[in-house]
Amino acid sequence: MDFVDKLPVRKIPYIGAMRETTLAAMGIHHGRDLRERGPDLFIAYKTHPMDFQFLFQCGMALGLTKHDGGDSTIGQKGVSISETFAARKTLEEFKSKINQLALYLSKEMSR
Repeated sequence: MDFVDKLPVRKIPYIGAMRETTLAAMGIHHGRDLRERGPDLFIAYKTHPMDFQFLFQCGMALGLTKHDGGDSTIGQKGVSISETFAARKTLEEFKSKINQLALYLSKEMSR
């Protein structure tokens, strides 16, 4: 719990700049504050119970361990693609791979 207690709220996944500003206005700056100010969070997020639950669980050092695609209100906001490929032995192989990646990114950006 010590780690979360000292952790600035902005360092918690899914807490962006706007949420950080909102929490700061409530006097919440660290993970400890999320736990200690639970009643205030409950009132502030009364119409958004999933947000309250998320924030309070963060303050309790409980992470998101269940990712269901059903009726969860926490959705994916971005897409990340990662691919590992074999090391290139020559400069020409490396340049060819860079060119291939640039073409791929160009196609993705034009969509």
